Amino acid sequence: MLRLPASSFVDFRRLLSKKIFVTFRALSTGAYSISGVLVPVMVADMFQDRALGISLMALTGCDIISGFENKFRNFVGIISSWIVTSGAPWQSGLVVGPLLSIIPLLGLLCVDNRPDKVKNIEGRSIQKSLRGALGLFSIKSVVLQTAVMALDMFHVVAYGFFFPSMVLAAMDAYPEVFLGQSYTMVTTFFIVIKLAGTVIGMPMTLWFAQTWRHGSGLCSRYDENLRAFPIVMSAGALLKSCAYVAAFLLLAVSYPAFLVAMFLIGFGAAAGISLGMQSMIMVAPTNSRTSAVALARLIAGVVTTPAAQLIGLISDTLRGDSTLPYDRFHSYQLALLCSVLFAFASALCDVILVFFFKQDCERAEYQSKEEEDVSVDESSFLIGSPKVRCESLLEASVRSRTATASSYY
Repeated sequence: MLRLPASSFVDFRRLLSKKIFVTFRALSTGAYSISGVLVPVMVADMFQDRALGISLMALTGCDIISGFENKFRNFVGIISSWIVTSGAPWQSGLVVGPLLSIIPLLGLLCVDNRPDKVKNIEGRSIQKSLRGALGLFSIKSVVLQTAVMALDMFHVVAYGFFFPSMVLAAMDAYPEVFLGQSYTMVTTFFIVIKLAGTVIGMPMTLWFAQTWRHGSGLCSRYDENLRAFPIVMSAGALLKSCAYVAAFLLLAVSYPAFLVAMFLIGFGAAAGISLGMQSMIMVAPTNSRTSAVALARLIAGVVTTPAAQLIGLISDTLRGDSTLPYDRFHSYQLALLCSVLFAFASALCDVILVFFFKQDCERAEYQSKEEEDVSVDESSFLIGSPKVRCESLLEASVRSRTATASSYY
């Protein structure tokens, strides 16, 4: 009887465990990508206007808790490290985020979204669906917001990959700046302060943007302004980009000033977090919202793939063969300052968005109403009341002429 050595059996178990882990990791990432596309569109079908903004902002809490998004992943890392260092099994630190993220999503099951009238939607071929999705790029606001997402995520990925190493190099090169604190305490402080800026800024920016848009509250003396959302987003993006530069320059100079810059980063990012998805939904017709969100996330994922490698190449080129802590820190600092250029480019796209947002919102609203109003009842009899059929034909004719006439303006 052939017997395998014990070492071969152990190697087989390790290989099988790795394959199982990679498989479930791929499935969870795919499920999160699907939910990231469909959940905002589902919420947009349930709610409108102010309620939609509040609901989309509340969904961001799920990402903050679970840590799936790159900008919040370090926060869950702190919680997991506390669990592991407390003597609990190391696997328990991996399940905290996914378990807590289920809690906000359970609220979707409590929403009664049964439509009053069920409509038969005509099926479309893959080619027609693809042409319709690519047709979204004729909407300038969709293109600009896709560029905003891609450029900003490029910087966020590079920042999340190299900034912890930059902090560690700064503590080795300038230990007196950090007031004798350990690396764990330093990272915990600036992550919590940055998160506090985001949590405080999200309701404030959403309230101000909605108040300005509807001309109510503090802005009651002004008319409604659809451009309020992109103006607030561009201001937040510029604040966030400048705060990143300040944080990278102040890290080795003044620890308290660095913490202030981290708070401003979180506060500036709150505008894009609370208003970005709603702005994308507002400029896309109702039947194309899913395609718009999916294409934006796809393009952002493709663009951000080489982010860490590119910034790492810049850092290695600047450092050369030196192993000194000072050279390591300054190479990380200059490389991350280069990545901030993508954040400024994202802010520039937000500024350009201001000039096209109102027109695209009105066009998307008109197309959505047209798709909703002009419907054909396939279950009706061909032979019916002549009066009803004549009225239906007249109504369809008037609608078609209205659309033709309005297209000249």
